Amino acid sequence: MATYEELAAAILDEMAVAVLRRIGPEAYVMAGKPPDFYDEFFPPSESGHCLTPWKHTEDLESFFCEAEDFFKHGSLGSHLRPPWSVTSVSGKPLPIAVRAMNVLEQQIIIFHALGPEYPVKRCILERTRRNLLEQRRLHKDLREYKKRSRTDFLTGLHNKAVFNEILHDCIHWARLNSTPLSLIFFDIDGFKAVNDIYGHLAGDVVLAEIGRLFRSQVRISDFPCRYGGEEFAVITPETDKCQAMQLAEKLRENIAGLKFKNLPGVTVSAGVSGYIPCEDADSFMDRADKALYEAKRKGKNRVCVK
Repeated sequence: MATYEELAAAILDEMAVAVLRRIGPEAYVMAGKPPDFYDEFFPPSESGHCLTPWKHTEDLESFFCEAEDFFKHGSLGSHLRPPWSVTSVSGKPLPIAVRAMNVLEQQIIIFHALGPEYPVKRCILERTRRNLLEQRRLHKDLREYKKRSRTDFLTGLHNKAVFNEILHDCIHWARLNSTPLSLIFFDIDGFKAVNDIYGHLAGDVVLAEIGRLFRSQVRISDFPCRYGGEEFAVITPETDKCQAMQLAEKLRENIAGLKFKNLPGVTVSAGVSGYIPCEDADSFMDRADKALYEAKRKGKNRVCVK
């Protein structure tokens, strides 16, 4: 019956793997019987198999310096050397991979012959990797484009198309679960005068700052949107119109308190509507819109409910 060492040597030989076991600083012994490729590329000495293969190539010399550091200090370093072609005395090239490892409290260097077909396989794998990275980049770009198409670039809020989708989904959820739902429309008071007097860039600053305020001050369950121009909307699921009015008042007050450099402050008017069971989206929005215009008629900078 073969001994454990003989069995291990047979396995290593069958796999075309040679193993050097470290017994001290730059001191190694051969573990098992090395395969033919090892003796062909690292000629044995009179005392046996080559135990200093790094002396035969500059690449290995650099690798063993890093491996020694890895073993001494546990530093990850470059403990795996990418494959390269080693040439034998007879001029035969062979791709070889070298790895430094800690296995069962033993420090070992593994030499693995990759076979003459390896360069072709590596080219295929490298090409496949490049294709996968390109696909990943394209998918990332596509996700970004989709996100941009659904987000108002100036305010960072959902755009009108997304507002319509969310509103219909929220109405469906409210009907299905018999839960309250409210809608708030906001409109900046006298915004045309801001653009006419201070310019459209100044108007953009106002819109962006109000968008930032909406993003930071609505609840995580709410959906703030830029409905168009100087008009904003907030969809508030599982919220009755009294609660929605409180939220609208808080936002109105905070917008009135915004400070702009070289610009006067602005105010908003708001209209709130609570969803009525079996009501369609148009009717729901129409009541919020009428409440908004009522706030405008009553002097602006206020909240009305329908």
